[in-house]
Amino acid sequence: MSKYKADHPRDPAFTLTIVSLAAFSYVDLAALICSQLKHFLRAPGQLERLELLRYHLPSINLGAGGLTSLQCLVLGDCYYDSLLEELAGLPRLRSLIIFRCALPEVFREITPAVIPALEVVVVSDYDEPCNTSPCVCYDYDDRTGTACTRVPRLISELQGLVRRAPARLHAIYGYETMFFRHPVSETAGCPLCREASVEAVAVMHEEYMGQRTHIKLDGSVQCVKV
Repeated sequence: MSKYKADHPRDPAFTLTIVSLAAFSYVDLAALICSQLKHFLRAPGQLERLELLRYHLPSINLGAGGLTSLQCLVLGDCYYDSLLEELAGLPRLRSLIIFRCALPEVFREITPAVIPALEVVVVSDYDEPCNTSPCVCYDYDDRTGTACTRVPRLISELQGLVRRAPARLHAIYGYETMFFRHPVSETAGCPLCREASVEAVAVMHEEYMGQRTHIKLDGSVQCVKV
């Protein structure tokens, strides 16, 4: 089945969440989701948060849909090959949350010009790194016969993104490490640190279907000034 929930599209601000389960063929499901998205993109009102969860979504030009009011984009198990193009059409986007399959190259290609308002990036990695040599991580393109470097490369690219972002970007990997540009001593009173942590915990609960509800905002995240 597939379900979506949203406030009335004529409301001044609303959230659209689409969650799909494995009851459709890939082609049917993709067509259904695309149809739903096109309907909501045409609807009046200002969409502020868009969540696409637990299915592979073919490239959809969100930026061309007039989503100039979108502030939060949540991508779960989607294709990220067109992410740079999508971000370029979302000038007010301030938080980007990605589940799974986030390759390091995705963040390397994001330029400051396309993320003028981005303040929070959350990356979760449901698929544990293989930690073997040669690397056999699923959907990872560095099959050079070398040892697994997926997580170190991903973390390095997140640090680079924080350094070059025009806004005061905070990036958190899993619920393990968070990067920002302010002194670590300011973490406790920083609203963006809090927001990133809350979103990261929510992602972990969503990914593990409620099996990791013990994850709390306990301050165990390693904070790193870049």
